Amino acid sequence: MGSSSAGVWLAALAASISAGAAVVAALQASRQATTAAQKLKFDLFAERLRVWEAINQAIEDRQNVIAAMRSTSIDESDGGEARRRFWHLRRRMMFLFPEEVQACLDRTEAALQDFMMTAANNGNHPVEPGPERAASVLTQTEAFASKNLRLYQIREELLFLVRPHMEQFVRPDVRPTILGRIRWAYRWIWGRV
Repeated sequence: MGSSSAGVWLAALAASISAGAAVVAALQASRQATTAAQKLKFDLFAERLRVWEAINQAIEDRQNVIAAMRSTSIDESDGGEARRRFWHLRRRMMFLFPEEVQACLDRTEAALQDFMMTAANNGNHPVEPGPERAASVLTQTEAFASKNLRLYQIREELLFLVRPHMEQFVRPDVRPTILGRIRWAYRWIWGRV
């Protein structure tokens, strides 16, 4: 009778070890899944950040090219390279950001076109010096400054729209831990009461 109770005891011990190993394996799989999900989030963040920096630089380049046109002509001094880069990056942003960002990029394009037309019309002054020429120069300079300011305001709006999509991946995600889940549930429940 002693050997059969030892056999039962060993069988129970083997079953509990197997169950414990299954729990450990499940926890490890859960951690790996969480790590993979966080890696995907980070990869998306990295791509969004890279494209955001590139489009911001493209807008800046285009603005500089247009500002240089003030003293030349309607033709872009770089042969349209800044415009093509802006359009290319804009298409890439369609896949990475929501529609409100695309709408802001449409407004950015319109502001760039308006800025370009203002810059192109900047050299049309009366030839002879006098009050008419001074008034013309002042009016066109004010228009140029106003369009330039509008472009910077739209860029700030674009930053405001893009920022939440960038920040969601920078904040540490504490929910995968047990304590983090408890904190998250507590905040979620008390936030609704």
